[in-house]
Amino acid sequence: MSVSVHETRKSRSSTVAACRYFEAMFSHGLRESRDDTVNFQDNLHPEVLELLLDFAYSSRIVLNEENAESLLEAGDMLQFHDVRDAAAEFLEKNLFPSNCLGMMLLSDNHRGARPRKAGHTLLILGGQTFMCDKVYQVDHKAKEIIPKADLPSPRKEFSASAIGCKVYVTGGRGSENGVSKDVWVYDTVHEEWSKAAPMLIARFGHGSAELENCLYVVGGHTSLAGIFPASPSVSLKQVERYDPGANKWSMVSPLRDGVSNAAVVSAKLKLFVFGGTSIHRDMVSKVQCYDPAENRWTIKAECPQPWRYTAAAVLGSQIFIMGGDTEFTAASAYRFDCETNQWTRIGDMTAKRMSCHALASGNKLYVVGGYFGTQRCKTLDCYDPTADTWSCITTVPYSLIPTAFVSTWKHLPA
Repeated sequence: MSVSVHETRKSRSSTVAACRYFEAMFSHGLRESRDDTVNFQDNLHPEVLELLLDFAYSSRIVLNEENAESLLEAGDMLQFHDVRDAAAEFLEKNLFPSNCLGMMLLSDNHRGARPRKAGHTLLILGGQTFMCDKVYQVDHKAKEIIPKADLPSPRKEFSASAIGCKVYVTGGRGSENGVSKDVWVYDTVHEEWSKAAPMLIARFGHGSAELENCLYVVGGHTSLAGIFPASPSVSLKQVERYDPGANKWSMVSPLRDGVSNAAVVSAKLKLFVFGGTSIHRDMVSKVQCYDPAENRWTIKAECPQPWRYTAAAVLGSQIFIMGGDTEFTAASAYRFDCETNQWTRIGDMTAKRMSCHALASGNKLYVVGGYFGTQRCKTLDCYDPTADTWSCITTVPYSLIPTAFVSTWKHLPA
């Protein structure tokens, strides 16, 4: 909704009653109390001030996506605390990964506002086998991994991504190896599960990522018709998009080359798919990129080496790729600049990892899980891009095999 505001003359008494800032200005002998006009220089947009003066007169205000941030800042500056808190609540309800960094910076500047109650949480999905049945939370301070909730329907070879404060678990294979279309949603605020609309195609070995508040599911395998237990098909080209607001899936433009077991991330308003297994079951060395504005895939670059079962995480315009099944070492890590499409080799991980999982939090990267040969990787490691160094954060419990790693947002205690 939008509102049209016409210029009206507000009484000084109404303004004073609604706002401590103006009360101090007009009631304690300051120069402005004797002037006909008050000059805010360029600190306030005229339309925002008009909305606040309307609120002082009527005790009513209409919030929308265009004015909420400005009203939060102006309400905090002028001590319209009711407006500030209402704008903060509006922004809190519209918090998504695509805007969360901006919201964090905004809330750092306005510490009294309610967005400070949203905190960063790292979650590991896993189980005692490759069949995932539980969600775990990483406690940075205690350097512990704590069980949080059971997965309603255990599965393997699924994908998980976060949108806002919710984790979306898509597809995979169940206990009898059947391929699933199911989508389970974990709400980190209420710590409860619900089911979303199923995907259009049952798949496993796929990748997923959030882009502009929608969930994209990319590639993977599906089951061959009439065969049970499920036998994998060739790698899929099909890509689906899920709109959480409408609870609806739709097909978008397919991949240039079908892949499974690829690294899928979003950066700079585009999807990037690194490597994977081709329809001929070979390792792929291409970087495929999807532009939602054009609904089109392009090949952006060649990977430094063919790979699959790699992990990827994003910091700004830099995408970090690490580990996997490669022609060289499974401990290698690279940085891809998605603006220049250039690769840079970074420091090797502390251990060789295939099928590991990575994410970014703050200005650091974290990687967990994976294996090499018969050896499981048992540490949660952190990469500092400034120092180009890796360090161990904690040891993963022996009973936990990580199968997904997500970063989401959750309310912190007041």
